[in-house]
Order: sequence, then C-alpha cells, then structure tokens
Amino acid sequence: MPLAQSFVSVQKHFISGSFTGRRIIYALAALAIIFIYFKYVYVNDVANSTETTPKVFKQSERRVESISNRNHESLAAQLRREVRVLCWIMTTPANHKTKAIHVRRTWGKRCNRLIFVTSEEDIDLGETFVLHNFTDTYNALWTKTRRAFKYVYEKYANEMDWFLKADDDTFVFVENLRHLLYTYSPEMPIYFGHDFKFIFSDNKHYMSGGAGYVLSREALHRLNRAALANSDICPPEDTSLPEDWGMGKCLHAVDVLAGDSRDAHNELRFAPFNPYGLLIADYVEEDIWYPTMTFYHPRLCQNCLSKHAISFHYMKADYMYLSDFFLYQFELYNSRDEPEVLQQKLRWEEIKFLKSFNVWNITSNQIYKDS
Repeated sequence: MPLAQSFVSVQKHFISGSFTGRRIIYALAALAIIFIYFKYVYVNDVANSTETTPKVFKQSERRVESISNRNHESLAAQLRREVRVLCWIMTTPANHKTKAIHVRRTWGKRCNRLIFVTSEEDIDLGETFVLHNFTDTYNALWTKTRRAFKYVYEKYANEMDWFLKADDDTFVFVENLRHLLYTYSPEMPIYFGHDFKFIFSDNKHYMSGGAGYVLSREALHRLNRAALANSDICPPEDTSLPEDWGMGKCLHAVDVLAGDSRDAHNELRFAPFNPYGLLIADYVEEDIWYPTMTFYHPRLCQNCLSKHAISFHYMKADYMYLSDFFLYQFELYNSRDEPEVLQQKLRWEEIKFLKSFNVWNITSNQIYKDS
C-alpha cells in the first residue's frame, strides 16, 4: 500500500471512533502543549513588559528570570546553599510505584532533603517517615499532616530554612521556588502556595494542598509550639477535614501570614491544575469548584500562568519526565540566555497585606470571559 494511502487509512481509523486512537491523539496534543509552554512561554523574554505591580507579598517590579535551565547552574547552586528547602511528600503504599518513585527520580532530587510520608516501609523511596498502625485513607490526611510537620520540626528545624509539603502527583520547579523564597527571611512568620478563600471570610486565605505549600522556619516553629498543642485554635488529630484547610486555620491562629506568591504581573506561580488544564480553558468543565474558591480573580488562560511557575498538580508520571527533560536537558537552538539576577531581600516592614480580588465570588461562567 502506498505511503499516502496508509496515512489516510490510519487517519480514518482514528476519526472513525477508535478509543485507543483518540487517546493517542489527546496524549500527543497534551504533550505538544506542555512543550510549547515550557519552551516558548516559560522561557520567553519579559523585559518588554510595561506592567507594574506594588511590592506586596511578591517579587518587585524588576525583571525576574527562570533559573531552572542548566545554563544557570552557578546561580542554582548558590540558591541551593542559601535557601535550604526540605520537601516532604504525602503518599500511600498504593502510590509508591505509580507516583511517589517518579517524584524521587525527577524534581524531588533537587530538594535539599526529600522525605516521603506513608504508612509502609519502601527502600526504593529513600528517606521515609512511616506511620505504623495507621489507617491510610483520605479522612486521615489531617492527622497525617500534623504528624509529618511535627516530625520534620523535631528532626530538621535547625538544618533547613523552608519546609514544603506536596502531594505525590505534584511537580515542583525547586529552583524557581528558591528564587521566590530568596527575598524572604526564614525567620519571618509566612507561608506560600496557591491561595484559596476560607468560606464566609473574604480576606482570610489558606493554601491549596495539591499545588503544594511551603512554610518558613518561623512558621513551622509557631505551628508546632503554639498551634498543634492547642485544640481550641487548631483542629486535633482524628478530625476528618481537608488538610490544607486545617493547616490554614492553624497557621492563621498563630499569626502566620499567607503570602502572595504571584509574580510581578499577577500571574500564578503555584497552580492547582496541570499545564493542560490551565493553558486550554475548555479542557476544564465550567462548573468546577475553582472559581468560587480561589482568593484572587480566577482566570484560566495562557497569560495568567507565570513564566516562572513553581508547581503544578495532577501531574502523571509521563508529564513529570517530560517536564524534567525539557527543563533540565533539552536545549533550544539559538535560544536567548537571560542574565542571572537575584532580587534584593525584603525587610518585614516592606511587606504589606492584600485583600482578595475575588470578594464578589466570581462565577464559573465569568471565568471564561477573561482574556
């Protein structure tokens, strides 16, 4: 059969309703979109932007560049020494081989220390904190989170500066995380992530668990010494509630500030979806929970995702390896190198408070009207 006829035959096979064929097409489309984002959006030059933003819980208006490319190893090495990040990963025995191990083989190895929190030993995961005789279910996530933060506090509080909690399907660009945190002292009572609103409280927010959230050393200290020990202000163990909501409640009670992690153009750094869901608005159903929960004005569009993204959620193993390859090994021929620049460190009095830009509870229908 001639090549052209073969191609037409294959094309008809896909179009005719082959489930496998459609899955292949969708997978290829998703990979292509992620590739385009990482190489033509993520590393694009932003010097021509004229937008300005107040210096409130975010980087200043000076240009901020991605530093995850191997061309910037010297700066990444400096940040690794000066911004020590412990990453602990929430996982379960059922996910050890399908999710957790892939975190260890990709982004997890760039943390200063990586710990998996689970209920069974697994030497393939490296360092683990195992909760023995523990019912490892969704309803036990809050208990698991409390114990994990107590463990890292007692063992590593004096060795690390920042403490990141992430899920086993979260992908984190650790260099970009360090670049954000470099501006802040770990002695400030502050934490960062993707901001969600507390229900019935427009100006109080907490961080999405799926996108990951990172506590300063002082925030970790207050959590363990003041919040977790007081059930009047912080939910006790064996309470069935979302762990991120519980963490936000406890940290708020001990005056730990929920920081604004968006970049200088108000674009998201911590993303509660994967790149496919963010870059293609129609990929996400219009009745999802996100628009009414996000603290800031909700938008799902290409120009709302930061060029210096820190994390994505719902990342399958193949997405993790693809992201790892294109950001740490792949080089675009004749691409423009960006200068290595670090922001000036902020003083506590320079940090201001922000109010929610979504106090009117923007609906899911309105989210797609934003360009």
